Amino acid sequence: QTAAAGASEARLLRAQQQLDVLQGQLKTLMDQHLAMGQQHSDLQVQHLLLKEQSVRAMSRQQQEAQQELLQASNARAAVTEQAMELEQQLRAARSQASDAHARAQAAETRVQSMAQQLQELQEAVRQQAGRSQQEVA
Repeated sequence: QTAAAGASEARLLRAQQQLDVLQGQLKTLMDQHLAMGQQHSDLQVQHLLLKEQSVRAMSRQQQEAQQELLQASNARAAVTEQAMELEQQLRAARSQASDAHARAQAAETRVQSMAQQLQELQEAVRQQAGRSQQEVA
């Protein structure tokens, strides 16, 4: 009986040792599982931070592009306005030049008319002077 009890105790001791080994392995696996869960959680946080940074960068780029577009649009409007003003000034200058040309032609016509009248008066004066000399003689 003591031999059977000794064998039974030895089996119990071996079973206890195996149980301790298995519990140690289980604890190691549980620790690894917890560590992997923490790592997974950290990676999710990193992913969210990167996503947020990406959204901010895209938003900033979009705002910059909209600002550039607005500036280009404003510059284009200013150039268009300047072109319209210059066109209006050009029309006014052409009109003034046309008026000045018409006045110059009218003045030239008057000058020619006066010159003709002067020639006619000079001719009349010569003829009158010629008659007066004949009368005196």
